[in-house]
Amino acid sequence: MITYHVQCGKWGYTPNPIAWHPQQALLASGSTLDYKKRHDVTIWNADGQLQTKLTCQSYVEELQWVLNGTMLAVRANTIQLWNHHGRLIHQIPGSRMAWNPVYPQVVSYIAKQNFWQLWDLARATIHRLGENPVPESFKDNLVWSVDGECLVAAWNQPTLNTIELRIWQRNGQLVTQTSIKPRQISQVLEIIWHPSSRMFAIRMQFTVLLIDRAGHMLDQWELDSDQREWEHGRCFGWSPDGALLAQANQTKLQIRNLNGQSISIELETTVMAFAWHPTGDFLTIAGWNNQIQCWDRHGKHLATVITDVAEVGARMIMIPFILEWDVSGSYLAASLRGCTIHLWRYDP
Repeated sequence: MITYHVQCGKWGYTPNPIAWHPQQALLASGSTLDYKKRHDVTIWNADGQLQTKLTCQSYVEELQWVLNGTMLAVRANTIQLWNHHGRLIHQIPGSRMAWNPVYPQVVSYIAKQNFWQLWDLARATIHRLGENPVPESFKDNLVWSVDGECLVAAWNQPTLNTIELRIWQRNGQLVTQTSIKPRQISQVLEIIWHPSSRMFAIRMQFTVLLIDRAGHMLDQWELDSDQREWEHGRCFGWSPDGALLAQANQTKLQIRNLNGQSISIELETTVMAFAWHPTGDFLTIAGWNNQIQCWDRHGKHLATVITDVAEVGARMIMIPFILEWDVSGSYLAASLRGCTIHLWRYDP
């Protein structure tokens, strides 16, 4: 089902950010600070052959293919746009970024002045979101809808025990400003839009909220434990068809449908990350025990892959921290602690 394919790159020390191209089997990986203090972004094909190397001036924290795959956005000390040939096309000030998945727009967080700016690259315009300095947690929880028409932000208002919610149209106009009071208040960690863009989910420290596009709360449920200490990759995500929402909690992965029915997968190790296969038929789950496990959407175990594929001194450094499938579902990339990127091939 899943067989080891190839290693990309040389040894590092910590997991590297990775991003598959949205249309072809090209994988971008960001270099962590290695012993030579290099800050490279490398682009590989599915056979592990180096295609392009980009040299950045600081640590690479995030990678994303944007503008229909024509550019690679690199978040380092600035937001940088590179083409396939390794040429730096544009730089935008900011230490956070939120790219519109459809239109040539990006929101950047300006740390020095503590606010967000909406950049429209096609019109060459800049629009500031809000007039006041934003809360500290706001800079990490700003997400575009899948259709690119809405932008949502959520953050904690500790003095009122509420969640502050803002929704903008893509032209920067604020359309929703409201407060939400969950049954149990805890820190806002992540926002993910449903594939239909009709609603989004907010993952909090102990609670998950479902909210519609107008800002009305549809549902909420409590989690068993706090996962933040362990996670590195994606631990919260909709299935590609939007029918299921998966949530990892330490040694458990819960799959929940829109009717509130759920399935729990109990693992014998801490979950570091998971990734839905593009077909939505199964998930791959990365564990602290050097394993990648495959489970179908009904909670049936399908396969287990051992990730200690290289001869190194301690097996611990082979722990998979980040998982990403390519667009075709043929290749699974895993960013492992200590050994950059490895690829597995999936044959149905």
